[in-house]
Amino acid sequence: MRNHVAKTSASCSLEPYMDVMQRLNQICPVWLPEELEAFTFAGFVPITTCAREVGACFLRVHCPRGPLDLGDALVLLDAWAENLLQQRGLENAVQKRLERAHDLAEFVAEVRDLLERCVDGRATIQHRTGNEVPNLTRLALPDPAFYRVLCADLTAIGWSCLRHLEMDFQAMTVEARDRSGRVHELLIRDLLSERPTCVVALPRPLEAVCRPLSDNDRVFFSLSETYDRFQIMLDELDPFFRVLDDFDRYTWVLEPEHPTYVQPTRRITLAPQCSLVVDIDPVDPFRLTSVRFFGSEQRIEGMRNRFYERTGTLGCSPQDAS
Repeated sequence: MRNHVAKTSASCSLEPYMDVMQRLNQICPVWLPEELEAFTFAGFVPITTCAREVGACFLRVHCPRGPLDLGDALVLLDAWAENLLQQRGLENAVQKRLERAHDLAEFVAEVRDLLERCVDGRATIQHRTGNEVPNLTRLALPDPAFYRVLCADLTAIGWSCLRHLEMDFQAMTVEARDRSGRVHELLIRDLLSERPTCVVALPRPLEAVCRPLSDNDRVFFSLSETYDRFQIMLDELDPFFRVLDDFDRYTWVLEPEHPTYVQPTRRITLAPQCSLVVDIDPVDPFRLTSVRFFGSEQRIEGMRNRFYERTGTLGCSPQDAS
């Protein structure tokens, strides 16, 4: 009975918080908690003028007492928005709305209304020397469907995989683990284009997956499918990673100076003024595709002969190890 009462009271205490977050997400398509324990929230507040031109203002709010009590809250606005308010003589308007707002959602709505009234009828604002206010058209938000697709994909792969997201949505970084627990990063650039670019520290490239939505012909980047491809590639390359790890851990690697999984070649020290260059095939890392000895012929001749005598036990022929 006590447990039931405790659960009921806990759920009741969460209802106001969930209501605030729900109203907040209706105002801002992308509004995320940056630090849950410190109650720091950030996102882009959409701004629509009478001319139906859409812009965005980045807003960060730190609420020490939580989103239901804005006492001692700190607010950070985009510089262009602060300059705009200053030019309109409304420097203290945001602070006044913060003091009278009952919760975070109400405050964000007040800020949105304030900025929309400031730029209403002024879709193109002339820049002023030393106190510039950007043209609203330069702050265009992505298609609303972009937010829905991106949030759904992040939910599918797990928000914990998100490492970084640019404020202009031009690039993002996610991470994944291979079978052995190594962490690999995937950087996606030009998110808003129909052909985003994937940057990975791997010996083979990764192409981004883009799909058209069912309700229109627009093509959007599919993070979930691209991430699945990335995960499959990592699993396939796990033996390759293990071979390179062994070289880096148990040999003296001369080149590359800072070994990564991008370079499938290792030059290792055999003896003073003697070295060996080994090319590892990412597809079949246990087969020696190319081995080259470097040093004076007098010093390396014996090493090379002994190596070729034993190539049969390594699963390759002298022709392979050349």
